[in-house]
Amino acid sequence: HAEAVTHLRSALEIDPALFDAYNNLGNALPDCDDAPLHSAEAEQCYLKASRLRPDSAEPHMNLGSLLMDLGRHDESERSYRRAIELRPDYQDAISGLARLMDQRGEFDSALQMLRPFLDADNPGIGVLLAYARIARQFDSGEDAIARLEQAVKREKPDARMQAEAYFALGKLYDEKKQYAQAFRCYQLANEGEAMRYDAAQNASTFDAIISAY
Repeated sequence: HAEAVTHLRSALEIDPALFDAYNNLGNALPDCDDAPLHSAEAEQCYLKASRLRPDSAEPHMNLGSLLMDLGRHDESERSYRRAIELRPDYQDAISGLARLMDQRGEFDSALQMLRPFLDADNPGIGVLLAYARIARQFDSGEDAIARLEQAVKREKPDARMQAEAYFALGKLYDEKKQYAQAFRCYQLANEGEAMRYDAAQNASTFDAIISAY
């Protein structure tokens, strides 16, 4: 992560108008050592990205996630809602806002936020992970398990998302006292767990950008 941050900062020194570089730098900084020291810089990266591309929902969604992790819930909600305003079908922002509502104990509102996607064909894993968090509040653990198991097989997500899905499934099975299934899911989660930021890939990408200058 530190290496990726170095490459991204170098790219921005050469061209401070690189939207993707700001967005990816914001994503990389929280994964570095001493992450709390980098949160202000990450926030500024997302804000700069949003100014470079005002019609893009992604930096607002990323900012919402960062602010939620920092406990700045009102600001997080505004960022998520701005992302959804720009892109109403943005499931990452929808699921993020639902997770925020879950943290606040607003379970009915969270379910209402997710319901249109749950009722549609093949909701994304992000939506189903948010649903899994609130399932116990509605005695719908079995439904969450079935949906999430199917989605993992159908979508074949990346290692990070797959790990999150299996951890969520493990917790749901634990709550149902289905311990063998829970153990299976926790084991799969641990086997597939990966860091969310691919430093080598970003280094290669921004090496190419830097060499172009």
